[in-house]
Amino acid sequence: CELEYFYYTILLEEHPDPDSALHDNVFYIHHNYIHENYHDGLGYGVVVDNAFAKIYANVFHNNRHDIAGSGHPKSGYEAYCNIMLGGMSTQSNFDMHADREYQPDGSYIMTNYAGGFLHIHHNDFRVSNPQANIYPVGKPKVVCLIDNNRFAASSIFTYGGAIYQNAWGRTNNPGAYGNIVAINNIYGSTSYLGW
Repeated sequence: CELEYFYYTILLEEHPDPDSALHDNVFYIHHNYIHENYHDGLGYGVVVDNAFAKIYANVFHNNRHDIAGSGHPKSGYEAYCNIMLGGMSTQSNFDMHADREYQPDGSYIMTNYAGGFLHIHHNDFRVSNPQANIYPVGKPKVVCLIDNNRFAASSIFTYGGAIYQNAWGRTNNPGAYGNIVAINNIYGSTSYLGW
Protein backbone atom coordinates (compact mmCIF):
# COMPACT_ATOMS: atom_id res chain seq x y z
CA CYS A 1 0.00 0.00 0.00
CA GLU A 2 0.98 3.61 -0.41
CA LEU A 3 0.04 5.59 2.70
CA GLU A 4 0.55 9.34 2.63
CA TYR A 5 -0.56 12.79 3.89
CA PHE A 6 -1.99 11.80 7.25
CA TYR A 7 -2.16 14.59 9.84
CA TYR A 8 -1.54 12.48 12.98
CA THR A 9 -0.59 8.92 12.11
CA ILE A 10 -1.46 6.29 9.58
CA LEU A 11 -1.59 3.36 11.94
CA LEU A 12 -2.21 3.61 15.66
CA GLU A 13 -2.18 0.21 17.28
CA GLU A 14 -3.69 0.50 20.73
CA HIS A 15 -4.72 -2.27 23.07
CA PRO A 16 -8.09 -1.46 24.70
CA ASP A 17 -7.07 -2.51 28.24
CA PRO A 18 -3.91 -0.75 29.45
CA ASP A 19 -3.91 -2.75 32.70
CA SER A 20 -4.07 -6.20 31.11
CA ALA A 21 -1.19 -8.65 31.17
CA LEU A 22 1.28 -8.70 28.31
CA HIS A 23 -0.75 -8.80 25.14
CA ASP A 24 -1.10 -12.01 23.21
CA ASN A 25 -1.87 -10.32 19.91
CA VAL A 26 0.76 -8.81 17.64
CA PHE A 27 0.02 -6.28 14.91
CA TYR A 28 1.81 -6.62 11.56
CA ILE A 29 2.62 -3.64 9.34
CA HIS A 30 4.53 -4.65 6.21
CA HIS A 31 5.22 -3.98 2.52
CA ASN A 32 4.06 -0.34 2.46
CA TYR A 33 5.38 2.94 1.14
CA ILE A 34 4.67 5.33 4.05
CA HIS A 35 5.51 8.95 3.29
CA GLU A 36 4.68 12.67 3.61
CA ASN A 37 3.03 12.31 7.05
CA TYR A 38 4.10 15.32 9.06
CA HIS A 39 2.76 18.15 11.15
CA ASP A 40 4.17 20.28 13.96
CA GLY A 41 4.19 17.93 16.95
CA LEU A 42 2.45 15.15 14.99
CA GLY A 43 2.90 13.19 11.80
CA TYR A 44 3.94 9.58 12.24
CA GLY A 45 4.07 6.59 9.96
CA VAL A 46 3.27 4.08 12.70
CA VAL A 47 2.49 4.64 16.40
CA VAL A 48 2.29 1.85 18.96
CA ASP A 49 0.43 2.58 22.20
CA ASN A 50 0.23 -0.16 24.82
CA ALA A 51 0.60 -2.80 22.10
CA PHE A 52 3.32 -4.66 20.19
CA ALA A 53 3.85 -4.48 16.43
CA LYS A 54 6.09 -6.17 13.89
CA ILE A 55 6.99 -3.55 11.29
CA TYR A 56 8.92 -4.89 8.32
CA ALA A 57 9.67 -4.47 4.60
CA ASN A 58 8.38 -0.87 4.47
CA VAL A 59 9.86 2.21 2.84
CA PHE A 60 9.55 5.40 4.93
CA HIS A 61 10.09 8.93 3.63
CA ASN A 62 9.29 12.44 4.90
CA ASN A 63 7.48 11.60 8.13
CA ARG A 64 7.99 13.41 11.43
CA HIS A 65 8.78 10.01 12.97
CA ASP A 66 8.66 6.91 10.81
CA ILE A 67 7.89 4.74 13.86
CA ALA A 68 7.00 5.98 17.34
CA GLY A 69 5.65 4.58 20.58
CA SER A 70 3.73 6.03 23.50
CA GLY A 71 6.35 4.98 26.04
CA HIS A 72 3.96 2.80 28.03
CA PRO A 73 6.01 -0.09 29.51
CA LYS A 74 3.88 -2.57 27.52
CA SER A 75 4.48 -0.71 24.24
CA GLY A 76 7.06 -2.10 21.86
CA TYR A 77 7.90 -3.08 18.34
CA GLU A 78 10.19 -5.17 16.22
CA ALA A 79 11.28 -3.16 13.18
CA TYR A 80 13.28 -4.96 10.52
CA CYS A 81 14.10 -4.89 6.80
CA ASN A 82 12.82 -1.31 6.44
CA ILE A 83 14.36 1.49 4.38
CA MET A 84 14.39 5.04 5.78
CA LEU A 85 14.94 7.66 3.06
CA GLY A 86 14.92 10.74 5.31
CA GLY A 87 12.50 12.93 7.20
CA MET A 88 10.78 16.29 6.89
CA SER A 89 11.94 17.55 10.29
CA THR A 90 14.73 17.33 12.80
CA GLN A 91 12.96 14.45 14.56
CA SER A 92 14.28 10.90 14.76
CA ASN A 93 13.26 8.10 12.41
CA PHE A 94 12.50 5.59 15.20
CA ASP A 95 11.29 6.93 18.52
CA MET A 96 9.86 5.70 21.78
CA HIS A 97 8.36 8.54 23.78
CA ALA A 98 8.65 8.85 27.54
CA ASP A 99 5.82 7.29 29.52
CA ARG A 100 3.57 9.57 31.57
CA GLU A 101 1.92 8.66 34.84
CA TYR A 102 -1.32 10.59 35.09
CA GLN A 103 -2.46 12.00 38.44
CA PRO A 104 -6.07 12.27 39.70
CA ASP A 105 -6.11 16.02 38.94
CA GLY A 106 -5.26 15.37 35.27
CA SER A 107 -1.63 16.43 35.54
CA TYR A 108 1.15 13.95 34.89
CA ILE A 109 4.69 13.12 35.88
CA MET A 110 7.27 11.61 33.56
CA THR A 111 8.39 8.08 34.39
CA ASN A 112 11.80 6.66 33.53
CA TYR A 113 10.34 4.25 30.97
CA ALA A 114 10.52 4.48 27.20
CA GLY A 115 8.46 1.45 26.24
CA GLY A 116 9.11 -2.16 27.08
CA PHE A 117 10.86 -4.27 24.42
CA LEU A 118 12.22 -2.96 21.13
CA HIS A 119 14.18 -4.93 18.56
CA ILE A 120 15.50 -2.87 15.66
CA HIS A 121 17.46 -4.90 13.13
CA HIS A 122 18.43 -5.23 9.46
CA ASN A 123 17.22 -1.73 8.56
CA ASP A 124 18.84 0.75 6.17
CA PHE A 125 19.00 4.35 7.48
CA ARG A 126 20.15 6.07 4.30
CA VAL A 127 20.30 9.63 5.66
CA SER A 128 21.81 11.05 8.84
CA ASN A 129 19.31 12.76 11.12
CA PRO A 130 19.94 16.06 13.00
CA GLN A 131 18.49 14.49 16.19
CA ALA A 132 19.36 10.78 15.76
CA ASN A 133 18.05 7.90 13.69
CA ILE A 134 16.97 5.96 16.82
CA TYR A 135 15.97 8.01 19.87
CA PRO A 136 14.51 6.37 23.00
CA VAL A 137 13.33 9.10 25.38
CA GLY A 138 14.07 7.19 28.58
CA LYS A 139 15.01 3.63 29.50
CA PRO A 140 13.17 0.70 27.91
CA LYS A 141 11.74 -1.44 30.69
CA VAL A 142 13.18 -4.65 29.19
CA VAL A 143 15.70 -3.75 26.45
CA CYS A 144 16.17 -1.96 23.15
CA LEU A 145 18.28 -4.29 21.01
CA ILE A 146 19.74 -2.61 17.91
CA ASP A 147 21.66 -4.96 15.63
CA ASN A 148 22.69 -5.51 12.02
CA ASN A 149 21.51 -2.10 10.76
CA ARG A 150 23.28 0.18 8.30
CA PHE A 151 23.48 3.86 9.25
CA ALA A 152 24.63 6.85 7.18
CA ALA A 153 25.64 8.48 10.49
CA SER A 154 29.22 7.71 11.54
CA SER A 155 28.79 7.98 15.33
CA ILE A 156 26.74 6.45 18.10
CA PHE A 157 25.48 7.86 21.39
CA THR A 158 25.85 11.42 20.16
CA TYR A 159 23.17 13.92 19.30
CA GLY A 160 22.87 13.73 15.52
CA GLY A 161 24.39 10.24 15.47
CA ALA A 162 22.81 6.91 14.69
CA ILE A 163 21.54 6.25 18.24
CA TYR A 164 20.92 8.67 21.10
CA GLN A 165 19.14 8.22 24.42
CA ASN A 166 17.62 11.16 26.26
CA ALA A 167 15.85 11.60 29.57
CA TRP A 168 13.70 14.46 28.29
CA GLY A 169 11.63 16.03 31.07
CA ARG A 170 13.64 14.27 33.79
CA THR A 171 16.72 16.42 34.26
CA ASN A 172 19.72 14.80 35.94
CA ASN A 173 17.92 11.48 36.39
CA PRO A 174 20.39 8.61 35.87
CA GLY A 175 17.51 6.10 36.29
CA ALA A 176 16.16 7.14 32.88
CA TYR A 177 19.20 5.82 31.00
CA GLY A 178 20.32 2.31 30.07
CA ASN A 179 18.89 -0.96 28.71
CA ILE A 180 20.15 -0.30 25.19
CA VAL A 181 22.39 -2.78 23.37
CA ALA A 182 23.79 -1.94 19.92
CA ILE A 183 25.90 -4.58 18.21
CA ASN A 184 26.99 -5.53 14.67
CA ASN A 185 25.80 -2.31 13.03
CA ILE A 186 27.55 -0.43 10.24
CA TYR A 187 28.06 3.30 10.83
CA GLY A 188 28.97 5.67 8.00
CA SER A 189 32.17 4.68 6.25
CA THR A 190 33.47 2.80 9.30
CA SER A 191 32.99 -0.88 9.84
CA TYR A 192 31.41 -2.24 13.02
CA LEU A 193 31.23 -0.42 16.32
CA GLY A 194 29.76 -1.69 19.57
CA TRP A 195 28.06 0.21 22.35
